[in-house]
Amino acid sequence: MSIGYFSSEFCNDLKYFARSNQTGAGYFNRIRKRIQTRAVHFQLPHGGYILPKEGDEVVIDTDILRPPFPTTVIEYSEGGGELRVGETPSTKRLVLAVDEGDGVTLFPAYYVDNHDLWQPPNIYWRFMYGRGFALSRTIPKDFSDSDAIRYGEGWPGVLARVKVPMSLEQYASIELSNVNQELSVYMDFCMALSQYETEIIDQKPDAQTQKLRRLRGKRPLYTYKVITITGKRKVSKEAKGGTHASPVTHLRRGHWRHYKSGKRSWVEATMINGKDGMVVKDYKLESRT
Repeated sequence: MSIGYFSSEFCNDLKYFARSNQTGAGYFNRIRKRIQTRAVHFQLPHGGYILPKEGDEVVIDTDILRPPFPTTVIEYSEGGGELRVGETPSTKRLVLAVDEGDGVTLFPAYYVDNHDLWQPPNIYWRFMYGRGFALSRTIPKDFSDSDAIRYGEGWPGVLARVKVPMSLEQYASIELSNVNQELSVYMDFCMALSQYETEIIDQKPDAQTQKLRRLRGKRPLYTYKVITITGKRKVSKEAKGGTHASPVTHLRRGHWRHYKSGKRSWVEATMINGKDGMVVKDYKLESRT
């Protein structure tokens, strides 16, 4: 299955997990419904990272981790790297980001190729806004001494699946090594949207494919928008008046407004009223060259 359709595949596996795990059924179904009914999807380039890697560790202001839409999904393909001892290939990755007001909750998931099955997020991670945070792109960080992040069990009894008894903190430290890349890719994604101008192009699924899916009773594939980082950094500017007429009703993504004074403010995602129906936005990001 090509990139861009990972969410549908992931949701099918969540249905399987809900049927086979009674204690986690509510958790799996909530994630699935958020993705299918609320999420706006972004497709990232192979490997996930958009911005050039300038050193291993990046220090960020957690305010920029606000997702561009209240419920956002990023997905990307992976593979080709050298595996360490005990690792299994994972060619597909996905992160669900939910804006909670005072922080963003992330649900990272990865595909286990050997089992032909997605690994659902055992633990959720929540970054609190207004904090400073350092993240390594290669070495999982120890979050125990940081007030920027919180974490919790994805569903009751998740620790019971671990054969060796351990605390949530110990389990989180182990699980972090599995999802460090997904978390750092999400941060890179937010930094790119915050710092650079973008160009947007529609990418629609094939009409015949959509028709066949409807006839088979399957959900239609998403319409994606390709967001290309132009390479131009956002410049500070004063807010200007005026209006912009839109031909269709659409959800305008949340974004940072920059001012000449150096101040910036977050503009929430907003529903823009139009006349010709509704547009559901999904996005694909290309690397900045």
